[in-house]
Amino acid sequence: MSNFNAIVQTISIIIVLFFVPAMARWNSSHANSTQYVINWSGYKWYIVHAQSSVPGSNHWNASNVFVDSRGRLHLKITRSVTTGEWDCAELFSDAKFFYGTYRWKVQGRLDLLDPNVVLGLFSYSGPSGSNEIDIEVSKWGQPVHHPKHIYYTVYPGNGTAKQRVSLGASLSLNGAYTTHWFTWTPPKVIFGSQHGFQNTPNKLKFLSYETPSNFTEEMPKIANRLHMNLWLYESVPPANRKAVEVIIHEFTYTPH
Repeated sequence: MSNFNAIVQTISIIIVLFFVPAMARWNSSHANSTQYVINWSGYKWYIVHAQSSVPGSNHWNASNVFVDSRGRLHLKITRSVTTGEWDCAELFSDAKFFYGTYRWKVQGRLDLLDPNVVLGLFSYSGPSGSNEIDIEVSKWGQPVHHPKHIYYTVYPGNGTAKQRVSLGASLSLNGAYTTHWFTWTPPKVIFGSQHGFQNTPNKLKFLSYETPSNFTEEMPKIANRLHMNLWLYESVPPANRKAVEVIIHEFTYTPH
């Protein structure tokens, strides 16, 4: 793991979009990730290790994803002491998930995330612009006080159909602990974010969104792999030139 002489900004996450939310994509480089495998939170995951690959044209370093002795998943953005390039982190599930509730428990001030950093928690099978359900946290390169920095988005099951539906909102946390989730059913997706670590959907909820009824026919209808990533919008380094770390303690999936 690369180290450099800068103060490291650490954002700890117990694992959960910009007016046009970015989409982290499956591509051919992911197929080469089968040699980087971990087992975490009850599932098998592949770690992406690739150069100049989507989203954006980022560098992905398998060393930036690991599980510690407490069973927590770490995602990091670091600057390579060898190349000087910034390396990002992504992993995706071996299993495909369908209707159900997806829940991440998050420790860290996501409202203070560097403007160029994106945290993505999402299901995706493609093709591009379809079959994707996202929770993303980012200011998309905008100033620190940009008014929106968490987004819920659903892309249609048919990429040629109606455009995605999305909600963007500001984050103003009252502590370091939050829970983020979505429940995917045939007619709709319901999203929620809560203060603290919660296992039920309504306690201390500070944000929610439900896809509109006129989107029901466009809903994704196939099982998707689950992705989690930490990356740089438009491949621009962190504005503060500090490394970023996300610690994901838990992901749970409850089928419906």
